[in-house]
Amino acid sequence: MTDVGMDTVVTMLPREVLKRDGRRTAFVAAKIRSALLRAGQATGEYGEAEADLLTTQVVKVLLHSLRGTPPEIERIQDVVEQSLIAANHLDTARAYIVYRETHKKLRQDRKTVVDVEASINEPGKRRRASRCSRCACPMPLPTIFITSWVSMRSELGKATIPPATGVRMRSSWRAI
Repeated sequence: MTDVGMDTVVTMLPREVLKRDGRRTAFVAAKIRSALLRAGQATGEYGEAEADLLTTQVVKVLLHSLRGTPPEIERIQDVVEQSLIAANHLDTARAYIVYRETHKKLRQDRKTVVDVEASINEPGKRRRASRCSRCACPMPLPTIFITSWVSMRSELGKATIPPATGVRMRSSWRAI
């Protein structure tokens, strides 16, 4: 980010950013530039010079719209999207939007996994065994967890099974 007007803006940059989990971290304009550069290179629409100009535009919009309050990550990404569209980099904007949506689903999946693990490991609660949909036999809870995980992941086109301790494959998934 040299010679694009960033030097005059740097003194007024927000000092912090609000992460999705509520934590505050240092605002680093180079991360915005890196995201814009990677997106432009992935689609082949632009290179470093345009990424610098777009970064300057994003920072200016953030400065004028926030007025001293720390921006949230989602707000920064919204401004990046708007800047890509305004600069007529529509393929990159489309790819950036799809990327954001995919990662939003992955974050939700991760949160679901954590919630399920917490409920499994929660002491003092009795669990009812669910029934298998094919033969109505009792289905252990880890099997339900893995089945729901696979179906969630297959929606994203990536049917992966998370590593689970105490579970192995025989004729079907069973808890050991």
